[in-house]
Amino acid sequence: MLDPYRLLCLPWCSGSKGRKPRLLSGFAPSQGNALTLGNSSVIDARAFYRAYLSFNSAIVPAAVQDVLLKIGKKCFGTRSVLVASMPRSGSTYLALSVAGIPGWRSRSAVPSYGRREYELEAEQIRRDWIASGLNVVYGHHVRCNEHTLAIADHYEIDVVVLVRNIKDICRSFSDHVDAGHLTWPYVVLDEVTLRHVDRSGLRPSLVASTLLPWLLNFYVGWKLHEQAGGRVLFVRYEDLVDNSVGSLVHLMDYIGTSVNEQTIENAIESVSRTPRQGNMNVGVIGRGEGYFRGEPIADALIEVFLSSYPSIDFSPILA
Repeated sequence: MLDPYRLLCLPWCSGSKGRKPRLLSGFAPSQGNALTLGNSSVIDARAFYRAYLSFNSAIVPAAVQDVLLKIGKKCFGTRSVLVASMPRSGSTYLALSVAGIPGWRSRSAVPSYGRREYELEAEQIRRDWIASGLNVVYGHHVRCNEHTLAIADHYEIDVVVLVRNIKDICRSFSDHVDAGHLTWPYVVLDEVTLRHVDRSGLRPSLVASTLLPWLLNFYVGWKLHEQAGGRVLFVRYEDLVDNSVGSLVHLMDYIGTSVNEQTIENAIESVSRTPRQGNMNVGVIGRGEGYFRGEPIADALIEVFLSSYPSIDFSPILA
């Protein structure tokens, strides 16, 4: 079965401005998942996938896509898992490691990113009915809410929640901002604002006032869901770094899929050999120690949450 996600990228036209891909024309299927295009053996995967989505939306009604996906996954016995993660918590590493296991692929369940909260949308999930024979991992920074839970229940998506020490996240987030990543759902930033904030020495205060509440609410929401009887597996970034193989074995056991350790080791090694992407973490545990030193907003906010939710153990994200 042709998997449009696995198509190689078409070489860019050397003389074109803005790195525009060559036009799709005259292509025909060849061996396996490869397609031929005139003198090239591959086509632009993104353009092909956009064409597939347009065709799919125009020809196959949403309700039919939904039924085809659910029936297909039952027939093939494939599983879906959502890694709901804090930002800067190793979610890319975890999702790629899972996707590296034979029979698994990484997909997106959100229509866009930017300043939009990464809320799952049914349209993004059911459109992949053509690939229902694959196990799927979705990785998104999404808080617990009725909408997400309803989608997870409808499509039988197992939920794994990835957390990390929140001060380490704040430090990593700050470094990521320094690298030029200014568009986030948690805080509105541009270069002018960032320069003003840094000249005023307000960056730790800004991070404490914007990102920190989001992280704490993320954790509280998923913990309360768990306490109410919701089925969810919590994974700590620190445990993932310390024992990646053990963490993935535990994850696979949780979703009811048996995978031997050697296969998981191979998937992890493949990710480790890949050049680190811009959105992947440095991986240093404890790097946020002292980031909020002398910043009363952070400590006061954490204390409010500790006092407000006495039934919740916050040590996994504070230790």
